[in-house]
Amino acid sequence: KQERKSFGHCETFVRGGSFVAYFITDRCNRIGACLPVCPVEAISEGDPVYVIDPDKCIECGACAAACPTGAIDPPK
Repeated sequence: KQERKSFGHCETFVRGGSFVAYFITDRCNRIGACLPVCPVEAISEGDPVYVIDPDKCIECGACAAACPTGAIDPPK
């Protein structure tokens, strides 16, 4: 079962205690470098940071590579 969890200022989804997709942490400064590189348009503006839709994310890592602040962490 997948559920939404909050971690500080970031919200993400977990399944069985593990993250189910890349997720954006509170290190996000909202410059949007991740938006145009996501091939499946899984990233959207959230408040206070961008969010990644785990149902769309294909875990390619393009967003993490494009993020200049290192705010995007891989699934665990």
